[in-house]
Amino acid sequence: MIMNYRHRLFAALLISVAVLRVSSQEGHKCYWPDGTRFITRDSTVRSYLDSVGIKYYHHFEYKNAILFYYPLSQKLAFAWAQSPTELNEAKSAYKHSSYLESYDFQIDLKEIFDKGTLDTNYIIETFGRPDQRTGEGYGDTRFWIYRKYNIDLTISGHLAVSHKYIDYKKIAQMELDVSKYQLALSDYSVSGSDYSAGFSISVTNYSKKTIKYIWFTVRATNPVDDLVGVKTTRGIGPIESMESGSYDFESIFYSRVIDRITLTGIKIEYMDKSTRSLSAEQIKKIWAE
Repeated sequence: MIMNYRHRLFAALLISVAVLRVSSQEGHKCYWPDGTRFITRDSTVRSYLDSVGIKYYHHFEYKNAILFYYPLSQKLAFAWAQSPTELNEAKSAYKHSSYLESYDFQIDLKEIFDKGTLDTNYIIETFGRPDQRTGEGYGDTRFWIYRKYNIDLTISGHLAVSHKYIDYKKIAQMELDVSKYQLALSDYSVSGSDYSAGFSISVTNYSKKTIKYIWFTVRATNPVDDLVGVKTTRGIGPIESMESGSYDFESIFYSRVIDRITLTGIKIEYMDKSTRSLSAEQIKKIWAE
């Protein structure tokens, strides 16, 4: 995230230099969101933003155009472009969803929060009404959830006093995958000593059937990704529907060079003797975080 912030500072510097170069020739070619052109002789983007009272912004570059948006939102403040046509092309190319999934969004949110200016009026103006509210009517503290924007806010009075970034899109996809494969995995860790290695894991059964046995196939590799060995271990149930089970498999490999143990396959046998198998790619989709 630090590197990303440095990149943003460097990008902002390049923008300032670019606009300064243009202004020295004929003034900024700036446009309001409706395409109306205006001229400013401010020497930098920052000085112009200060002159119109915009303290924070995020920007989007497309060809020769640069769009400046109010922080966190998709509300355009103004733009620099060579023509109205280029401005409209850039506006069409801008994807607010990409910004919401970027570190820039998280950094902008933190900056505004740290300044103590993230009040309820700005929150509602920017994000709209929350998808979910809790704590209303129980004192001064409330909790607002915005799934589209991946944030949970704690509100006290008229200010956000804490925020948490949660990837709701990823959670929703994970829930779909868990429903499809009827299994979730968690608490995976590797254990061992200088001469042996094993692993532990927890599983949650989302099938309507009871798990009798579950087999885990793992692959051990050294620091340069050479194969050390492959093992399949068996966990014994029962694991009832919507219940969890945890397993510890100690010292299944004996080697001093093991660097990683990767889960590559799962096979389940239910009490009715039916079975289900999951590949390595399917396993990646059902980890509960």
